[in-house]
Amino acid sequence: MSSKVYGCGERLLLLKASTVKNKGRLFWRCRNWATNSHCNYFEWVDDEESDFQGKEKESEASGGKRVDGGKKGEEDEVSLKMEKIMLDLMKKNEKLKMKLQQEKKIGTFLFFLFVISWVSTIVMVFMLLFKVNCNA
Repeated sequence: MSSKVYGCGERLLLLKASTVKNKGRLFWRCRNWATNSHCNYFEWVDDEESDFQGKEKESEASGGKRVDGGKKGEEDEVSLKMEKIMLDLMKKNEKLKMKLQQEKKIGTFLFFLFVISWVSTIVMVFMLLFKVNCNA
């Protein structure tokens, strides 16, 4: 089963559903669906007749042994696993980017508080050294 290209110009992922309702059912999904820049593409594989399903039917008819294209099926499985791994890594990368941004904001806030505390300390020291009356 060859990869497709759709709206955003990226190759589509071929994934296997893990929900109770659609367990094991294959579908096409935009490669960038876990990020903010994706085209929302989604399509069930069985909406169109696919080579993969044809090979499964041939396999069942031959008692579970692959008929021609056994390597193609293995390549599809490996490709599917690799795409799932890539998808997981993309999700983790997105989460880490968000966490990094949060940490940067917290770091900036803490640096600001640090500077304010030092400035106030220096002002207090000068006030004590020069004995300036604050109530004046």
